[in-house]
Amino acid sequence: MKKKIYSIFLLFYFVTFSFANLPDPSTIDFSIYTGDLPDWYGYIVRVADGDTFYIDFYSEKKMSCRVRGIDTPETVDKRKPVQYWGPEASAFAKKWLTTETIVRLDFEDEITDPFGRLLATPWIYKDGEWVNWAKFALETGNALFYPKYPMPIEMAQDYLKYQQHAIDNKLGMWQNPEKIENEICTSLEQLYNEYYWYRKAID
Repeated sequence: MKKKIYSIFLLFYFVTFSFANLPDPSTIDFSIYTGDLPDWYGYIVRVADGDTFYIDFYSEKKMSCRVRGIDTPETVDKRKPVQYWGPEASAFAKKWLTTETIVRLDFEDEITDPFGRLLATPWIYKDGEWVNWAKFALETGNALFYPKYPMPIEMAQDYLKYQQHAIDNKLGMWQNPEKIENEICTSLEQLYNEYYWYRKAID
């Protein structure tokens, strides 16, 4: 019991004092920001769906985050009907990304998407370790690999492997793949042929 309390204290100490040295997101104009961003720490305040949620960075402004590299079926877009596995993927996200879940964001070259949302790789603190949320969602069949936005080559290749695990084991939405309405990318060949950023990085 004492060890558990000590571990919780260390995590609290680490997170609290890490925030002290981070820039306040509400003060940054992301459209012109070109500096190297450190990892950011915050906590979940609301989940929109499996690939988008809102984070509090201990400032007055809450910011939305779009997860790089994955896509989940629609449930909240009023222009579209609820898609296959949308409710399940959303419930999965809300189960794990509960209010005040501690999250760490890693950034690549693009800091925001065209809608002004942070574009990042979120890591959640789960069972005493940092877990890549995209990996977790892909491996369980609750998200699809989505290479629309550029990412490191190794990340793209790893994400395809995580997704393949769900395909091979018929997990999540891969129980009925014929019902999936989202764009699907399942191979390195398809990635190379259909996405210029990957082809450019490889060649």
